[in-house]
Amino acid sequence: MINGQTYVLGSKLFMQKRQVDCQPYELEAKRQAKKGCTVTFVGRQGKCIGLIVSRCPIQLKREGHTLRNIQQTFPSIKVSFLRNTLEIDEDELAGHG
Repeated sequence: MINGQTYVLGSKLFMQKRQVDCQPYELEAKRQAKKGCTVTFVGRQGKCIGLIVSRCPIQLKREGHTLRNIQQTFPSIKVSFLRNTLEIDEDELAGHG
């Protein structure tokens, strides 16, 4: 509760179960989810009032050089991939440290 108003945060299904209308934000949520981002709907008084979009997964071809630069500048930092959910070729992953 913020300033006497109740807010709800959650997935589309969570919001539907609480009868929060998220239709105005569904297209943008789908766009973000398709990019691999995590989307959380924000609702108040039965209506969706926005989205919280977490950082999308790293695109190795575009951002791999940044990871290498970080590792070179800060040798104590180790970057690892815990799971290969994007099914990126292992040789390509190996080329990024």
